[in-house]
Amino acid sequence: LMGRPHAEEPALFRRSKDLIVACGFKIVRWFMYTFNSVSVEGQEKFAQYLELAQKAGHGVLSVSNHLCTIDDPLMTALLLPPDVPVRHTSFRWTVCKTSICYKGELSGAIFGLGQVLPIQMGAGVDQPELSLFTQRLSFGEWCHIFPESRIWQDTTGPERDSEGCLCSASGRRGTPHSTVGPLKWGVGKMALTARPRPLLVPVFHRGLEQMYPLDFESRLTTWLPKLGIPVDIVVGEPVPFEDLAQAYDASAAAGTLTPQQASEFYRRVTARVERAMVGLEREYFTRNPHRRPVWHPDRREPAPAST
Repeated sequence: LMGRPHAEEPALFRRSKDLIVACGFKIVRWFMYTFNSVSVEGQEKFAQYLELAQKAGHGVLSVSNHLCTIDDPLMTALLLPPDVPVRHTSFRWTVCKTSICYKGELSGAIFGLGQVLPIQMGAGVDQPELSLFTQRLSFGEWCHIFPESRIWQDTTGPERDSEGCLCSASGRRGTPHSTVGPLKWGVGKMALTARPRPLLVPVFHRGLEQMYPLDFESRLTTWLPKLGIPVDIVVGEPVPFEDLAQAYDASAAAGTLTPQQASEFYRRVTARVERAMVGLEREYFTRNPHRRPVWHPDRREPAPAST
């Protein structure tokens, strides 16, 4: 069922998804707006992106930094304005580790109806579940992903190098003095292999790392959310990658696109996404210097945000 367009899904399955999505959306929004201070910059703009993409017949791939285990749905539910009707056809698809969301038949059924696809961590970008995720984009739907592929918080591990870059275990390096970690190039592959190509929308957010903080060894310090947290979300302009898409298609049509060249195209798209997210971060901290993170003594102080 996960591989079918919405119109081809059984009626009972569609109604069940509407129920799960609508209830979850309303509960999350009520909780976030009632017990926390929420600000979403670009909410109406994001709704316009979804509307224009739907009319044009292509999907929307939104990407954001990853601050806590439940950024989705806490953050993604806030991207849509309250007056937008919430149905499964207008709500996001995302992915989640099987060890978290698909532990049993009941949890798997609930998350599946909530449009969450299971993935195997460490199985790479060619696993069938990510191909299915890209297929949802090709159906013209909204998909959201966290391309850092892990949570980065200000308190987690001494993971910055001498230049102030966040570094993954695999050796990927982020931007110096940024809270955005290095991105995996799977997001570039999704953008280039979906047909038609999606609108690629960057999102930056702060606050949820205070609601569900991790300790220095990346363990949850509490299962209960901290309340009264200021949560800020900024939606950016779509990331342009038409030139790379045209070059990619030309190489593929000529039969000269090797796997190594394809990977390089994916990395170049991903690099643009990372620059866009870091740009949103710098603009945000320029306007909100009081929201800059408190750095661990072992880490270098962040450079002043560019203006």
